[in-house]
Amino acid sequence: MGAVVTQMRFMMASARPRRTPRIGDRRVTKAHGLQIRVVETHHGMWVRSGSRYRYDWRSPAQLLGTQWEHLVQAMLPRVDEFPRQQGCS
Repeated sequence: MGAVVTQMRFMMASARPRRTPRIGDRRVTKAHGLQIRVVETHHGMWVRSGSRYRYDWRSPAQLLGTQWEHLVQAMLPRVDEFPRQQGCS
């Protein structure tokens, strides 16, 4: 005959959900220094691949004079937190 189950245990574990990436996120790389995440544009229009927008990592200098300049202006006091590494081009 089959085994008789007298007790069942359920163990559920959940991790904290991963934060969704957003426009304005920052990262620092050795090669490029501080970069900001923005939507990729072509002739002023947002680029889509399928049904999703394509995102790009840009340096604050590349964003000046674009529609994303407000992101650089908002973080100007914090730009010095991530100094560019010497010897990187």
